[in-house]
Amino acid sequence: MPSSVICLSIDELPKLRERYGQAGVEAAMRTLAQTLEGSLRSTDLVGRLLDQEFVAILSECGENEMLRVGDRLCKTVRRAGIPGWGDTLHVTVSIGETVAHDSDTPGSIVSRAKSALRECIAAGGDRGAVIHS
Repeated sequence: MPSSVICLSIDELPKLRERYGQAGVEAAMRTLAQTLEGSLRSTDLVGRLLDQEFVAILSECGENEMLRVGDRLCKTVRRAGIPGWGDTLHVTVSIGETVAHDSDTPGSIVSRAKSALRECIAAGGDRGAVIHS
């Protein structure tokens, strides 16, 4: 069974930073990290890739399951509230998804997932995008 890699980014982070400052961005990132940890299996790995991106390695996860996971994460993050600022803040995420191939290196698979993430962001976010090769 292949593994899959997904890269996630909070949509419209500059607007979030402008409205709520760095504290709002960090609260959103913490909430996203907690949501990912609570939504993925114990055999999956998740970590912060860059200041505003996370990566998750989904072990023994083919394309169909990867797509279900991505869809579930989008919905879960959309519903998760970030307390503070008088109201509950809600964010959405873009998700780049890809399945590992035998010929992949760690760099090539992350690069492919990040390319899918860029496509997703360009399409307006709040969704997943897949790159197959």
